[in-house]
Amino acid sequence: MATGGASLPLLSLRPHAIAVIELYRQKYLNANFAHFTQLLAKHEDIFLSESSIRAILESEYILSPMVTKAKQKRMKKELRDRQKDTSG
Repeated sequence: MATGGASLPLLSLRPHAIAVIELYRQKYLNANFAHFTQLLAKHEDIFLSESSIRAILESEYILSPMVTKAKQKRMKKELRDRQKDTSG
């Protein structure tokens, strides 16, 4: 569960958020978030912090290839809980 302020950056980044998600899924899928941030700045002229990139991608349950097992388990549980809430 996110804290109250965790979603605020996404509101101001909405135009870039969709582009970031699509670029990661289509073009840079194997890049970790730090490298992806650099690639966006170099090739796509999108300048966002690594924490903003992480927040955008994790809001769509996209995890870095460098993710820890603990984070992976936590995100899976959050996704399962979210699916339970919406289905019943």
